[in-house]
Amino acid sequence: MQHIFIINPNAGRYNFQKITNLIQQICDKNHISYQIIHTQYAHHATSIAKKNDKKDNIIYAIGGDGSAYDIINGIKYATFSILPFGTGNDFYRMIAPIVNNIEYMIEQTILGNIINIDYGKCNDHYFLNTTTIGIDAKVNDIVCTLLKKTIIPKPFLYFIAAIMAICKPDYYQAKINLDDKIIEKQCLLIAIMNGKYYGNGVSPFKSVDMLDGYFDVCIIDKIPSYKLIWYLPKYFLGKIDNVPYIRIYKAKDIRITTDKQIISQSDGESFYSDSFKINNLHKAIRYQLPTYHHFYKMNNTKVSN
Repeated sequence: MQHIFIINPNAGRYNFQKITNLIQQICDKNHISYQIIHTQYAHHATSIAKKNDKKDNIIYAIGGDGSAYDIINGIKYATFSILPFGTGNDFYRMIAPIVNNIEYMIEQTILGNIINIDYGKCNDHYFLNTTTIGIDAKVNDIVCTLLKKTIIPKPFLYFIAAIMAICKPDYYQAKINLDDKIIEKQCLLIAIMNGKYYGNGVSPFKSVDMLDGYFDVCIIDKIPSYKLIWYLPKYFLGKIDNVPYIRIYKAKDIRITTDKQIISQSDGESFYSDSFKINNLHKAIRYQLPTYHHFYKMNNTKVSN
């Protein structure tokens, strides 16, 4: 078995030379065969993953959710894992706590356990956390644009972007097929969740399970403008129980058509479309957990070495 470490040196605010040195020391100490590869341009990790996509390989995303997204879009056979050195690390929040001892975190991940988890496919790409259509994708796009022009901390940028999006909401007519159920309505947002967090910690659902073969789906109807500033923050804060205009469903296979091209995002990657085919790939990816994971406690699930 070979361990392939794909490092995004532009992710987060870590010293990636230090991380590279630690990986080398830990692998040498444990007699592990490994390669360390640094990405050189956007989405380079996808092509690196494709070249190393073998059943006996473990491929590590060393960075944030963007790095993880790139790698899962490049593998079919390899085992996947994350060392959370990005800024958001939303997917990793479901897996294990982020510890301050970097050396410990790296070693205990390399020596960890393997579990099969769900992930999603939207049109021609894959995602771990979520695909969303509408206002929060607009928020994500504003944040990504502003990040290139400011040193304002990311959490504050999300707040600023949310206010900007609320001031000019973009509604759309949607036909939504949730397995055998059909819904037609004007929407502000449709969120399809495989993970529990996205957008730097937004967690609208408390009971997301990435082992059950279902997405948690949130549909927010068109909200009168004068009520929007009151109800939409409840979604971002995860306080959606019994909130008017918000409906929750579970589904495996989802088809959505909209009356216009609408901004959308999968794990932070923005795109426009008016047609979405989204499928839950049940336990279709092998994931290597760190030894200190809290996954067993959360899901009552056995893991293997």
